[in-house]
Amino acid sequence: MNNCRKSSFQLKGLIALVLTFVASGIYLSGAMVKPAQAQEVLQRIEALVNDEIISGYDLQQRVGLIIAASPSPPSDDELEDLNEQVLRSMVDERLQLQEAAEYEVEIDDAQLEDAFRNIAVNFQQTPEQFELFLFNSGSSKAALFSQLRAEFAWQAIVNGRLGSQVSISDEEVDERIDRIIANKGKYEYRIAEIYLIVDNPTRRNQVMQTADRLYEQLGRGAQFYLLARQFSETSSASSGGDMGWVSEDQLPREIKDVVSQMDVGATSIPIFAGSGYHILNLLDRRRILSVDPMDVEVELHNMFYPFTEETTQESAEAFLTKAEALMPSMNSCEQIEGFAEQLEITEFGQIANIPLRQINPRLKPIIVNLETGQPSQPVVSDDGVRFFIVCNKVTPEIVEPTFNQVFGQLEQERLALMARRYLRDLRRDSIVDYK
Repeated sequence: MNNCRKSSFQLKGLIALVLTFVASGIYLSGAMVKPAQAQEVLQRIEALVNDEIISGYDLQQRVGLIIAASPSPPSDDELEDLNEQVLRSMVDERLQLQEAAEYEVEIDDAQLEDAFRNIAVNFQQTPEQFELFLFNSGSSKAALFSQLRAEFAWQAIVNGRLGSQVSISDEEVDERIDRIIANKGKYEYRIAEIYLIVDNPTRRNQVMQTADRLYEQLGRGAQFYLLARQFSETSSASSGGDMGWVSEDQLPREIKDVVSQMDVGATSIPIFAGSGYHILNLLDRRRILSVDPMDVEVELHNMFYPFTEETTQESAEAFLTKAEALMPSMNSCEQIEGFAEQLEITEFGQIANIPLRQINPRLKPIIVNLETGQPSQPVVSDDGVRFFIVCNKVTPEIVEPTFNQVFGQLEQERLALMARRYLRDLRRDSIVDYK
């Protein structure tokens, strides 16, 4: 098979990092290594995938991505397990990239830059800050680009090759719509998952151990979003495992029994269902075709009093005392400007029209019970004090799903299943030599 191509941007970044690595030693996977050790890592071959090399350097860079998502560096034993997990994921990516190269699939660097920017936002950083953060974690922007390129290439080839093979009848769509209507008032769930396929019964214990290790990492504070991107073997991996909304009758019994007992925000233990292990993160819950309080859209305004170099504890406390004295007199949004003027606040205005369920979980308890025009209690942070005001609430209409919406959902489900089989076949037909 053809070797996957690297852009000049990636090559330049790789060369620069390698030179730094060899010349002075680099912080790798939680430990400072000496130049001789660094050179050994660079030269070591971890695996051959149809004669294409995955080097020690490639592996260590990718392990750094996982360490970046963890609140503390792994122990030596955990690091050994992590290397094994990541290497298997990288083998799958090489197979996907090689298949994409066969069909001359090209991924534009602009697409990778956009994805990198979105991931940086998830880490609450600018792209420049995130790039430095990755470097300090023993990884790089180039390593993340390599993973993203495999994701996008695989998505393109699955849609291109398999999309035309998906056959969905009108009867299937109508049946799904009838089922949705019949389930009115029952719960549906927004779930993120990490799915590890058992493609060979002899590997079930090994896959289970991998799932257990990932669950332990999540328990120590690792980001579900990033671990799903790295390890989940479904099409939802590129969105951090987010499967969207699914009803109870769309879930296997083993999963439904667990999800129905979970609290929003909770993460499940690994569950074996179908042909693999699932780790689930319950993002949200709502009732089907019923008005849910969290679906109410609010017109949200805020006022912001910034802390500056001149702000002292005494002046901040004086501001809060004055604000708390004035708040009871404010009961409409027409008073915002006057209220801000009395408090000498210059930063105020509308920030969003947004459903309550999409509001930051830390702010939701503050905002959800506000009456229209009523300011929230002051929210104090490192950079200043904020007040939130709900100026309008719109209760959404209940709309039954359209034929096209349900058709698209069925199409994505069918494609995801076909993509798993496709990757399984690539593994079976490949020659992979682990060193």
